[in-house]
Amino acid sequence: MQVVTIDEYIDWDTFFSENWGQNIVHVRNGVNLPFAISDIFSAAVSASDAHLRRPFQRSDRPGVTFTVANQERCAEAQDLPRLDDSTLDRYIERMASRMHGVRYALVINALHSYAYTLWSKERLFLDQIWRNVGIPASSVITTLFHGNYRSTPVGVHLDRFATFMFAVRGRKRMRFWSQRPWQDNATSKVAYTPYLASSLSVIVEPGDVLYWPAQYYHVGESVDGEVATSVNIGVPSSGHMPSYYIYDLLLGEKDMVDRCQAEGNEDSSF
Repeated sequence: MQVVTIDEYIDWDTFFSENWGQNIVHVRNGVNLPFAISDIFSAAVSASDAHLRRPFQRSDRPGVTFTVANQERCAEAQDLPRLDDSTLDRYIERMASRMHGVRYALVINALHSYAYTLWSKERLFLDQIWRNVGIPASSVITTLFHGNYRSTPVGVHLDRFATFMFAVRGRKRMRFWSQRPWQDNATSKVAYTPYLASSLSVIVEPGDVLYWPAQYYHVGESVDGEVATSVNIGVPSSGHMPSYYIYDLLLGEKDMVDRCQAEGNEDSSF
């Protein structure tokens, strides 16, 4: 497991011949990145509005999740980006006043579907990949990660995707393991301190791009409690398992909606 560092420009021929599916690649101060902060903020506002109208359209993988001190809760309007925030920085300022130092994480799935400009720029970026590896049989995912959370809410985990992470605002540390660092059959670990020594870490800054292959276990961390915003593009390394679609069909929304209603009766203010 190694990190290949590139300054500014990705030579796609070299990238695919030497690094795709093999190495972690850190592109520093990348040029012509597909994501502008204004586009990301607009998409986040649209996604938040859609979530509040119908919080759990897919009960097993909701489009918007909000986590406070590593405990997921049903996002309320005051937790999410709003049009009257005007900018991402204003949203961050409002949340700093609201949270009083309590760490939070906002995760938005399918971010590209909420803003045409975001979607169209991402298509141009992906075109370079499809020319080299072909168009996958299942969908690419685009996910926004935002907040000052200590670590990714699900902990150390393995995805089914080769991932490009675009650092938009603030610094973020990513930790990697070339194989599962624990012995039991758990699919993820929130308490991973015993495995830190065997990890490889990379700190990304705004404008950086970080790529890692699908076989690496990983977790994201804030740096010194700093609020960070990043967008991940996940390229499937294999087709989605049919069980995911069956689960979507068989498991209704009722359980998650009931939980939201129950939490709505509790005092969750800060």
